[in-house]
Parts: sequence; C-alpha cells; structure tokens
Amino acid sequence: MKDPINDFPSPVRTYLAVGGNTYPAPRSMMTDKDWWDLDITIPFIPPTSNHIYVTQRNSKKRFLSKEAYKFVNDYKQLVVSTYLPIIGRLDSTGLFEIWNVCYFPVEDLLNKSFGSGEKSAAKTRYKRMDADNRVKLINDCLSKALGVTGDEQFFDERVTKMNAGASAPFVLTRVRQAPPQLYGI
Repeated sequence: MKDPINDFPSPVRTYLAVGGNTYPAPRSMMTDKDWWDLDITIPFIPPTSNHIYVTQRNSKKRFLSKEAYKFVNDYKQLVVSTYLPIIGRLDSTGLFEIWNVCYFPVEDLLNKSFGSGEKSAAKTRYKRMDADNRVKLINDCLSKALGVTGDEQFFDERVTKMNAGASAPFVLTRVRQAPPQLYGI
C-alpha cells in the first residue's frame, strides 16, 4: 500500500516567462498553460486595501486615494490596449476563477535581521505582508474589464506571493472561465 503522505512528487522548480524575463512560478500554476483563458501582466503593484479610499472629514464622503486612482487609470489603459480582444471572447454572464500572483522585492518578503542574534532581531524569517489585501483593487478593476458588476461571479480566487528577483514588482492575473456545474450550479 502506498503512503499518501510520502508519495507526493518531489518539488520541481518551474518557471514563468513574462515580458521576456523568467521568474520562479508555483508548480501547480504551470501544469497546463491552456487551463487559463487570460493572463494579464500588470507591471505595477496596487495599493493595499487600507490605502484605496480616503474619507473627506466634513462630508464623510469616501473616494479613491490618489494612489488608487492612478492604479485604476493605469490598469484600464493597459487592459484596453493589450487584452481587450481576449476579454471579448469570454462570457461576461459566466463564472470565473481568478489567480493573482504578486511578485514583490525580496526585501518586502524577508526580515533581514532574522537569525542575527541581536536583541531586536525579527522573530520570523518572513515579513508580515498581506498579499490578499493588495488584490482587492485588482479584482475590482478586473470585474469592470470583464463586464461584470462586481466579484460575485468570481467563484474561485487565489493569491500567491513570489519573489520578483531583480525585476520591478508586478502582478500576474490569471483568469479562467469556469463551468457553473463545477460549483453545483
């Protein structure tokens, strides 16, 4: 009888080619390129969810921060100029699976002082950096690009953090049209 715990295949380093550069990629992400209907490479990182909106003191009105407003406009320009023909082939009334892979500088992922033996050294190797609060604005922009009202049609969402290496930070968003039967609908 096989041991289900120890019978996993050994980790294999897989790579993702984006814009002429090669980056380490999650192994499961690369098993079948044709699995994904659309790959959107965003050559910049969105603001965190804490920095998307600002509130006007007197009127209590909320609006996009300057940083979020710039991200939305840059995203819109990128998608319209590059990905619109592919998006046009997707069914905007269907369900979607979304995978956001956020590539950050290594210094945003790792604590330099960890293991240094200093009294004030970091207690963990990895920095507290929440990638899923970065994708809120991406998914809001993506839903508009796909022609859906919100993320109610995103039935499977994944977020992965990766090291960008020497590259500038960026996000790869993978989109797959999902059959409703997969979710019991």
